[in-house]
Amino acid sequence: MAKIKKNKKKVKKNNNKSSTATKTGKFTVKKNDDNRIVCLTTIYKGKEYLNIRWQFKNDDDEWCFTAKGITIPMNGMAEEFIEKFKKNF
Repeated sequence: MAKIKKNKKKVKKNNNKSSTATKTGKFTVKKNDDNRIVCLTTIYKGKEYLNIRWQFKNDDDEWCFTAKGITIPMNGMAEEFIEKFKKNF
């Protein structure tokens, strides 16, 4: 039986305020009472991105982000993604 190695990589906390993303637009799509998808555009280090993320309600009835989601640069790739999404759904 194979052993599973745990990733022991140390993660440095980034206290540099210039690396935080600025939200420029947001909308949500409700899946059910406890889950939703949040689509937002952000600017991070001078570049614009489209973020699509899952959120859930915690025990305190607050919305929290999960690790599920994608981030797409707004360099034509996001626009292509949106157009293909509209055509197929």
